Amino acid sequence: MRELYKRGVWAIFSTLDPRVLQFKPGLLLTSGQVGDILQRLEDAVVASAPVMSERV
Repeated sequence: MRELYKRGVWAIFSTLDPRVLQFKPGLLLTSGQVGDILQRLEDAVVASAPVMSERV
């Protein structure tokens, strides 16, 4: 969530199911915007990988 926020995307994990990532506010996007958000998501996952490996 932190890495996404750094990239301008507000998303939280669901309290009911932590496997679910909820984008806030709910998004209605064009196909171009979807590509941008997915790239930011990928960048955030890559950036958080070292942090996550420290927790294991």
